Amino acid sequence: MKKIIKYTIVGITLLVLSLGFGISLWISVPAAQTPEGAIIKHVIKKGHFIEALNLDIEKRDTIDEKYGQLFRVYGYTSLGSNVGFFYLKETNKGWHVESAGTGP
Repeated sequence: MKKIIKYTIVGITLLVLSLGFGISLWISVPAAQTPEGAIIKHVIKKGHFIEALNLDIEKRDTIDEKYGQLFRVYGYTSLGSNVGFFYLKETNKGWHVESAGTGP
């Protein structure tokens, strides 16, 4: 019985470490394959893990030469303010957040 408990604890520990390593590796890559992925990655990097799971993301028609494509994001707040506007650019490595704030 003690061996089963020991192996269970070792298994759970390895699983948690593997997931943690995988998430940290994913976050460390600067660009994402989709705009949504880039926004979620940005929110997670800012420490808002739970909010990152509940975002509503809408692509807007606005394209700024300097900042890129505008996206409206619902469900992300930082320091009490709704951070609802994200500008993203696509490069050959993928999408990345150029700017995020409370207004366009």
